[in-house]
Amino acid sequence: MHLTDADIAHLASLSRLELTPPQRTLFSEQLSRVLDYLDQINQGDAQQEAATRARQNISPSDVRADVVVPSAPGLIEQAPVQEGSSVVSPPLA
Repeated sequence: MHLTDADIAHLASLSRLELTPPQRTLFSEQLSRVLDYLDQINQGDAQQEAATRARQNISPSDVRADVVVPSAPGLIEQAPVQEGSSVVSPPLA
């Protein structure tokens, strides 16, 4: 999909950006490539393809064992907020 200069100028105004003509040309090329790539992704079954690649590239010997390892001594005590033996993180705003 090729974006025109008018498309880029419109997107720039929506984004409140002031772009020079060379910047509009560059962004037009870059965004066109991104949209083309997204088109390719939408044409295939991404989940099936990813699962197939994962099965082809990983052997059981490549996966490490899941082993619990204690943390470094004193690490929990350095956290600003603790709850028992856990670190409490602040809520995301």
